[in-house]
Amino acid sequence: MDIDKAIEKLGLSEWASSSEAKSDKDIEKDMFLCEHELYYTKKEERADADLNQAKDKVKELAAPYKKRKTEQTVKLEYLCQILETRGKSKSST
Repeated sequence: MDIDKAIEKLGLSEWASSSEAKSDKDIEKDMFLCEHELYYTKKEERADADLNQAKDKVKELAAPYKKRKTEQTVKLEYLCQILETRGKSKSST
């Protein structure tokens, strides 16, 4: 992630400028506050019943596609392994 682009995209340019002027001690305090906020945001996210229900539904709906993609990936890797044991590499086929 390009941090400068992320700061601009999130509208944090003013925050970034003021942070650059802070002492190391103040930066460490801000880091603690960010960690604290992140902890509680993740906690709230885990407790969000609607969100978890939606995630479960997406997982359920995506399961057949995920299975088929996994099967095809395994088949491809196995076929490559067979060719490799026969002395053929990807570039020689």
